[in-house]
Amino acid sequence: LDGEINNYLIKPLSYIKSVFGKEAGFKVASIIIIFTAGAFLIPILIRGGVQIQFHPDFRWIFLFLAIPGAIATSFWINFCMGLLGFWFTETEYVNYLYWTVLPLMGGYFLPTSFLPKTLEILNWFFPFRYQLSLPLEILLNRLPLSELLSSLLIMFIWNIILYQLYRGMWKRGLRSYSAFGR
Repeated sequence: LDGEINNYLIKPLSYIKSVFGKEAGFKVASIIIIFTAGAFLIPILIRGGVQIQFHPDFRWIFLFLAIPGAIATSFWINFCMGLLGFWFTETEYVNYLYWTVLPLMGGYFLPTSFLPKTLEILNWFFPFRYQLSLPLEILLNRLPLSELLSSLLIMFIWNIILYQLYRGMWKRGLRSYSAFGR
């Protein structure tokens, strides 16, 4: 929270809908740009001799479930971290910790399958994997169907947990909210 919340709390509109609308617009625009760039890049790569295999089975349909789920997981985590501003004046250390762990556990640096086996198994139960790694694993056809379905279920459960966490933090935060400055 950066102080702009004061403007939203006195207006008859939903703060979460406003933030979600901005984030969804940004994500949709980003996806359109990425797919447009891919549409131009794939023919160039193919002409250059790179072999690109698309799997013709039905699993790509699960990608259309995983992408919105990944966006929602990321949104709820970031929103909940922002809500910590109700209780703490400095939340940048939580952000720093999150952005230190996420690239490794979320598959930003390397696929999560390269993690030590124990850490890889634990990672299935943390939300980090479901923000980037799972959609990529589906896209690359790296998961057996049973793991794919259980992963989507865990992602769905995380989204429910994070949504409930947001609701609780929002209610308690508004009760303890006080503004200063300006």
